[in-house]
Amino acid sequence: MIESQHRFPALWKACLVTVLAAMALGGLPLHGHALVDLQSAEEPLAATQVGDPDIAIAYIGEEAVLRIEVRNTGLETWKREQVVLANVEQPLNAETVQPLPMDTPPGQSATWEIRVRAPDRPGAFRSGWQLRQTGQTFGPTLTAYLIVLPEGASELEEKIREKIDEWEQQAEQQIDDLIDEITALILAEVEGFVQRLIDNLCGNVCGASALIVFGALLLWWRKS
Repeated sequence: MIESQHRFPALWKACLVTVLAAMALGGLPLHGHALVDLQSAEEPLAATQVGDPDIAIAYIGEEAVLRIEVRNTGLETWKREQVVLANVEQPLNAETVQPLPMDTPPGQSATWEIRVRAPDRPGAFRSGWQLRQTGQTFGPTLTAYLIVLPEGASELEEKIREKIDEWEQQAEQQIDDLIDEITALILAEVEGFVQRLIDNLCGNVCGASALIVFGALLLWWRKS
């Protein structure tokens, strides 16, 4: 009997790592261009997001704050009792309606600091918000990003912060490109974690036991 025939095939291992990593991430959320609409100042209600979208980093289950600053580019003053910021994409466990901090006349800016909680899986999550006055929405979709890391990924956090710093200094790079790079880093981290688990738990497990190992690992990840 040839020993290699009873060892876990390398190809099966590679496939298992990839599938587990993808399922652990739950399918990274889709993200699109963080558009900043330039609306005509002739409109009574108009708005522009100020600066680049905020990017916060948190570990699974941790709280974080997303900051959204918006300039009133319309003709009317935003009244605190009338204007709110409403979620339209992934509230991330935040209140879906955020009150206007104070009256905001034309030409001035309002800033929301939204308390969110990281989901139970790693990834790059975009949260979308829109202004609303007495039921009428106006302005562009306002965006901020939450980067969620697996527990203990301090080196990954450092790499991601370096990427964000570089992006802030290089105005020509699109935020989508940055998010794609961050997503790739997180996926590599998760795949490495799963690979280590497989190596530790089934280094010499034969192919017939692969499904048992797969199910056990998946159940463990979903409950963690």
